Amino acid sequence: MDYLKNIKERQEKFLEKPRESIKNLINEEKEFSKGLVHLGIIQSRLDMILLFKEFHKQYSGLIGNMLKEGLISGNSFKDDLRDISVIQTIKNMEKSILNHKEKSVSLDEIMFSLKKSYASLLEIIWSKLKRVIFFAGINSNKKHLSLYEIGNQLKELEERYSIDLSLIKDMLSGKLRNCINHEGTYFESPNFLVFMEEMGGKWKEFYRINDEDLIEELLRLFLILTTFQHVETLVIISYLEPLLKLEDRQLEEYCKTGKLTKEMRDKIDS
Repeated sequence: MDYLKNIKERQEKFLEKPRESIKNLINEEKEFSKGLVHLGIIQSRLDMILLFKEFHKQYSGLIGNMLKEGLISGNSFKDDLRDISVIQTIKNMEKSILNHKEKSVSLDEIMFSLKKSYASLLEIIWSKLKRVIFFAGINSNKKHLSLYEIGNQLKELEERYSIDLSLIKDMLSGKLRNCINHEGTYFESPNFLVFMEEMGGKWKEFYRINDEDLIEELLRLFLILTTFQHVETLVIISYLEPLLKLEDRQLEEYCKTGKLTKEMRDKIDS
């Protein structure tokens, strides 16, 4: 599918039929959200389902508090290019896990593919958390934040809102997160991926993980991304649905200007 072409066509058609376009967009977001929760790779695992619910509770608690303070809105999370990246990363991850299950390619190829999927998921989550921290006003100058620094910023948000973000913080710590992008990586028979780092001018083993444990780590990280996408999608829907209360002329004006007049706000609140 040509995602960019699809986005461009929808943007061109949006102003022609804004009400129909918004309804279609809401339905697409709902289907996307439903699909995330019912992905087959986690539905057969009760522990994963329970973990998803705990992640969801923590992240929705954070986003809910930020919504109340007016720090974010539905517009904060609508990002077509980021969504394309998420969809393609999930598809690649599912393909890698399926290849492992069916043993359709060699194990060394599968493990390097799983490692790549893990790194891609981590980058997306890292980006999402940096964005949330920026919206919270903690990193207003948009300086680079390491995973360790993001963990510290999450602690600050825990204290600000009296919430628990421990599961998300835990997933951002640990050796695999720290070494996943190391250049020195090799496959060791029968089923180990070995990470190297330079010490005293020579490469030495830093961390190793087998195929089953790598998939477990990947699925747990995937649950965080799934949680983020699900919560953010619900925020987008809650932002779009009230717009359907507007009259056609008001909706057309809003779509052109992006601004709500007092008349529009009164209509939405009525």
